[in-house]
Amino acid sequence: MKQTDYLIGIFHQFNPNLSDLDTFAYYFLYILDQKGEVAIEEKKQSFEGKDIVGPFQTIEELNQFAYKILEQSNAEKISLVSIADYNLYLEKNSQALDFFQDLILNGNVLLNIEKDDKKKGLFKRLFS
Repeated sequence: MKQTDYLIGIFHQFNPNLSDLDTFAYYFLYILDQKGEVAIEEKKQSFEGKDIVGPFQTIEELNQFAYKILEQSNAEKISLVSIADYNLYLEKNSQALDFFQDLILNGNVLLNIEKDDKKKGLFKRLFS
């Protein structure tokens, strides 16, 4: 994957199999970077003609997968936003920049610790 500053993961909890009413799980509907949607092949499945990523039984599993994507992409952070919050920010903002700022800043932000440690290591070496 290419290097990017941030990712945005939009997720939803639902049941794609209506015949089994007890099977609710979390799914990534979209994973975005500055240029648009990022293709994720792992755990990808089709639902109503759209590719989704999952299932994840808990938010912790969803977060663990998000960390994996974060490390693979070498991005600095990923902001996880529920589809409900995504829609709220979309209605609230009339400017695209404000909308993306809300997505980046107000989601559950996970930082790429490895990338952050490398930056700190460089500054330590420069100022030692």
